[in-house]
Order: sequence, then structure tokens, then C-alpha cells
Amino acid sequence: MPIIFYKVQAGQETTRGTAVAATAKWMAYRLRPKVGDRAIVQPVEDRGSKFGRFRGFTVSQQAGMGSLESAESGTTFEDILYPLLMALKGGVTPSVPAVTNDPDARLWTFAPTSGSADNPDTFTVEWGDDVQQWESEYCLGTALTINGAINEAWALSMPLVGRQHTPINNFTASLQDRAVESILTNKTILYMDDAGAGAVMGTTPVSNAFVGFTWNLGEHFAPKFTGEGNLYFSHHSEKKLFPTLSLDVIMTSAVATLITTKYQAETVQLVRLKGTGSTIGSNGVSLTRHAQIDGAYRIIDVSSLEEEDGLTRVTMELAAEYESNYAKLIEIAVQNAVATLP
Repeated sequence: MPIIFYKVQAGQETTRGTAVAATAKWMAYRLRPKVGDRAIVQPVEDRGSKFGRFRGFTVSQQAGMGSLESAESGTTFEDILYPLLMALKGGVTPSVPAVTNDPDARLWTFAPTSGSADNPDTFTVEWGDDVQQWESEYCLGTALTINGAINEAWALSMPLVGRQHTPINNFTASLQDRAVESILTNKTILYMDDAGAGAVMGTTPVSNAFVGFTWNLGEHFAPKFTGEGNLYFSHHSEKKLFPTLSLDVIMTSAVATLITTKYQAETVQLVRLKGTGSTIGSNGVSLTRHAQIDGAYRIIDVSSLEEEDGLTRVTMELAAEYESNYAKLIEIAVQNAVATLP
């Protein structure tokens, strides 16, 4: 249930771990950090007494921020940028895809690199209610899940960690509510094409079949503790990427071909999930807001058949793998009107 007067707001750090003032409310998300941030040890020592504990001390400090979850409105074309920057790849700046026809449109592209490290953007998060507020710096996402179901908006979940909780007297003041637009599953199209020379992502829609998905990045960034003279972590590490995709579909002839031919022949698929929204500008040929999850995947499993409204429903499990012609593993692109992250 919502907490009266509770809110979360954050600011992007210039130097990881150096706290900054908040610059935006995180309106489309819910976050409930664990207040305690210390690992406290009370050693049991042989003191000739039946009393069990005589002292205690903190061995480490970490802010358990909980999981950043999309609210009832789902994630939005604007605020999906925060978890992508924190959990998938930081340092991304948008391009202007149509300088003349739609100068307000911005395209944010998140493509993990293969042979070099990626780093998260970190944030200082302010949270609390009207009685007590806290500030937590060096906040980063350790994993990321995005899912959608028909008649709902895309939902998002990201485990979040930070360095420490510092009580503060007040929130950064005067942050305004922003206009945001939810990404709707009903306005999302699934595309699947054979990978290979000359293949183009997003060519063939899987029509009259797509009813839901779950995309899971898996574990990626993690806090790293080293001896630096502080109880909290001072660095982070990056793990290998193993993204997966679960597709809920109605059995059509196209889906049957995917199962009986592509799955059995182990034909790698170029898969795109593209959710579209409203137009961005009104100058010339206006572009639309969109969020698309791309990747090269192998279908690795197919569920049992289930009934849904007289139709047959099935779930395909896919695992991402590098494909030389596509020359990527995954990529997420978001088009909106956000020129600078608020």
C-alpha cells in the first residue's frame, strides 16, 4: 500500500560515490529501501560468564535499496532510462534521429560491448516521508527484468544497492512532476527473423499471436568491497551477460513453424519487441515514442500447450547468443523527447 507523503527522488552522480542533490522525482517507480545498512557482529567470547555478549562492532556497510519496481502505471518511455543506465550500460547519450523533421526526438541506444568493460551510471537517491528522509549514494542496478502482458503496461524490476544511508533534514526542494507516457503491451509488436547474412532485424511480425513476454538481463553489475579505509564498497564489478527471453504466444501457423522448424533446426532468431507510443513533435514528419528490445536468440525450450479462450497458448524460452552477422548480443533502444536526463 502507498505510504502517505512517501517519495523517492534522485540525481545522477558525476563521480561515483560522491553524493549530489536530487534532480528528478522517480514517479513511475516504487522503492522501499531497508533502513538498516550495517552488518553488525556481536562476538561470543570466553569470559568466564554465562552472559553471551559483551561487545559489538560493524564489519561492513551497504545500503540495501530493495528492488526498484514499476508502479501501477508501468514503466514509461521517459523513466525507463534510469534502470537502463544503472543496470545495463552507463555513459549513454542520445542522438537526434531527425534533425530537420522532428528536432525534439531523441534516440537512446544501449548496446553492451563485447571486448571491453561497461560501467553503470550511479545515482544518489533520496527517500523517506515527511518525518524522516535519507540519502544513499553510489546506487547501481545489479540486474534487470522487463515484462509485459496484454491489457497492461510494461512492468520493470531492478535490484538496487548503494553505499550507505545518511539521514538528511529535508528532500531537495522544488522538483516538479514530469509528463510521462506508459509503454503498453497492446501496442507492442513481436518480430522474429532468421539470423544470417543479409538478415534485417524487425522484418517479420508474428501476427495475431503475441500475448506477453519476460526479458531478463540476469546479474550484471555488483558492488565490490576492498580494503580502502571505509566500511562501504568503493568499486563495482561486471559479470558475463546471459540474457533470456520468455515469449507467451497463441498457436498460429507462424508460431507452429517456429516450434516445428526453427526450434528443431536450432536456427538462431533475430527477435525484436517494439512498443510504440504517441508522436513526439509536430514539425514535418513527426516520429513516435518507442522502446524496443532487440537480440539474437536460440529457442531452447517450449512449454506444454494450454487453453485460452478456445485457442492454444504456448510459451517459448529463448537464450541470447552472439551472432556474427548481427554482431551483437542484445540492444535496447528508446526514442522519446528526453534530450538530457532530468
